[in-house]
Parts: sequence; C-alpha cells; structure tokens
Amino acid sequence: MKDVVLIPVLHESNFSAPALNVGVPPALACPTALPQVRWRVSGLRKQRTIVSTWVIGIGCRRGVSVEQIHAAVLAALGTRPLASTRALASIDSKKDETALLEFAARHGLPLQFFSKQNIAQVETSASERVQALLGIDGVCEPCALLASRNGRIIVPKTVAGGVTVAIAEDDPKQQADNERT
Repeated sequence: MKDVVLIPVLHESNFSAPALNVGVPPALACPTALPQVRWRVSGLRKQRTIVSTWVIGIGCRRGVSVEQIHAAVLAALGTRPLASTRALASIDSKKDETALLEFAARHGLPLQFFSKQNIAQVETSASERVQALLGIDGVCEPCALLASRNGRIIVPKTVAGGVTVAIAEDDPKQQADNERT
C-alpha cells in the first residue's frame, strides 16, 4: 500500500483544518496558518482482497426442521465459515418451506428460487429419487450453480437428515468485476 500524503487544498467552505481533526500537522492545524483549508488524501489506493464467496444449494423433504437444515449446511461447510456464504438457492416449489425460509432469515441470507425448467438446463449428477419425484436430475447442485457467479461446485451433494446441500464457489474474476460496480 502506498504512503498516504495529505495535501492542503484551499477551499471556500465553512470549515477549517482543525475541524477535520485527522492527521493534520500541528503547524498547519492553527486556523491562522492556513484558514479555510481542506485536506485531500492523495496516493491512497484501496487494497483489494478478493474473499472467496459461495452459494449454498439446498434441497429438502417437505416438513424438515430448521435444525435439520442447519445441521446439513454445517456438515457440508466443514471448516468453511458460514459468513462467506452470499446466498442460498433452491427449487421454486420450496418457496413456502418454513424451515428453509427461517434458516435464510436467521442467517440474513438471500434465498433464490429456480424453476424446474432452469434447473433442467444445468448438467450435474443425477438422482433417481429426484428424477422420479420432480422430473429433473437434482436440486441442490444445479441451484447452487445457477445462483453462483459463473461458479463451480466445491462441495458436491451431501445428504443429511432429509436435506441435500451442495456448495458452489463464485468465479474469482466475477467477484472482482462485481466489486468494481
């Protein structure tokens, strides 16, 4: 990171250097030395740290508890922090699944839903059970991929207590592009 340089800039505003009270050299802090001084930071660059972010895709049986979803998500995360999760995703037929909605609300995570038609367009491992019930290959993996930013699966489908969970990591290039906007 470059050194920060304070540059006095004459300005016609109603505040003086002492009002800023931040890194002002004592000789210049005196109102009589440079009245109506405004300080501008020059040479400071925001240091970019790309944080790994991911999306958790969740599929579940009707009527599961929020504790079952929580346990399945923590099992899939392993040592990864839940705090790096940027969103949850599932199939649109789960829009009214209380435990799923409550889990998202408890953790302050947006929950995205996708139609069977969108999910069917994503190639992932197939589940005979999901194929028989919904006519698509899976829920958690394709939903995680659809909600990710051009991501890839980093934790394939895991099953625990009637809940399936998969994690997709956003493409780091997409993360950097989104930070600029």
